[in-house]
Amino acid sequence: MPTSTQNYNIRRQNRPHKIDFTGGINRRASDNYMAAGEMKIMVNAVMEQIGKKIKRKGYSTLLNAPDSSVVDSLFYWNSVSLGHKYLIRCSGGSLYKAKMDGTPDTTWGTAIKTGLSTTYKMQMKVLNGKLFFSNGVDTMFYTSDLITFTNVTTGTPPKAKYIEVFQRRIYTGGATAAVGFSGETSNTS
Repeated sequence: MPTSTQNYNIRRQNRPHKIDFTGGINRRASDNYMAAGEMKIMVNAVMEQIGKKIKRKGYSTLLNAPDSSVVDSLFYWNSVSLGHKYLIRCSGGSLYKAKMDGTPDTTWGTAIKTGLSTTYKMQMKVLNGKLFFSNGVDTMFYTSDLITFTNVTTGTPPKAKYIEVFQRRIYTGGATAAVGFSGETSNTS
């Protein structure tokens, strides 16, 4: 929805009127109670700058369905070391990759890692060129090439449902009541 600073000119009786469309949707029983900038209903539409409603363009299927499972997680990874941009899909306890730049992949292909739990959604984060994975059940693991996957074994990493990267550390949550974090990493490790 447009911000309150975006106004659109509408001509009525040869006089311009400004309506900001920030009133949102107003579902009151009568149009008489609608203020300027409010809409009764707007389904599958967007507003053009001149105030005209246009139909959204919809969606299309991306690649194929490599398994019959629902997509649990999607992650976009711009891998500097591999020189490509990838979309990583987790579904049915398996990970799939698709190259999205240059000559993009036309299918998900075969699973790059299998045997993962489907209890929680897979979380994926990048730290120092490595893509880390955690889902709260399996041991946290990482990859730098989407071929070799290595379990995190330094210390006793939690099996965290949630991971986040901040200031060269991985923060974890959902394994216990406490928030955990990794040791600080250098820019090369």
